[in-house]
Amino acid sequence: MLVNVKSQSKKWYDLRSQGVGGSEIGVVLGLNKYKSVVELYNEKTAAERIEIDSIRMRFGTYAEDFVISEFEKETGLKTEKNENEFYYMEKSVLRGTPDAFYYDDTEKCVLEIKTTSMYIDINEINNSHYLQLQSYLGLTGLKKGKIAYFDASHTLKTTETIDFDAELFEYILKEVERFWDCVMNLIPPIPKNKKDVELIYLKAKGVIEANDVALDI
Repeated sequence: MLVNVKSQSKKWYDLRSQGVGGSEIGVVLGLNKYKSVVELYNEKTAAERIEIDSIRMRFGTYAEDFVISEFEKETGLKTEKNENEFYYMEKSVLRGTPDAFYYDDTEKCVLEIKTTSMYIDINEINNSHYLQLQSYLGLTGLKKGKIAYFDASHTLKTTETIDFDAELFEYILKEVERFWDCVMNLIPPIPKNKKDVELIYLKAKGVIEANDVALDI
């Protein structure tokens, strides 16, 4: 199932608030060092929808066309930009918007694009980015993909072809559904660190300062 929607449009934000996007999989699985699962839970259960916007995000979207063009020049592969939101199944909360597709001979594959101010070691793929690509492969039914980085060296760095991992995708689906049960029932997910404990309990209690001992309770 798919819906045509422009990235970061009002409709795109509406759809993201109704489920879990590919870029959020690493958060759900506790593998994103910038955001915790409790922070994501708080965003999804907020009374008013939170539209996360920044110049970095806008630049990333703006730069996609350039990175796609450079990918075509360096690889000789034909590409196709995507503006469709994909769903795994009609009632599934997992959804995602791949940046683009490329064609390896006649086989259609997923192309995920990342712009970053950091230096990327292409031999060490970011866990969240890998999970995001795997979710897109599962959502689209495609079997192969690549991640293309434009990093602080101002060069394009592209991973080797990454194959779809069906077993991993099934695990992703289960964890996403488990997280969404927490959202729908307003039950915070299990805290994984001190910050998570504070996010859950500090506001409610008003005076609690979580410490590392609380994590053992």
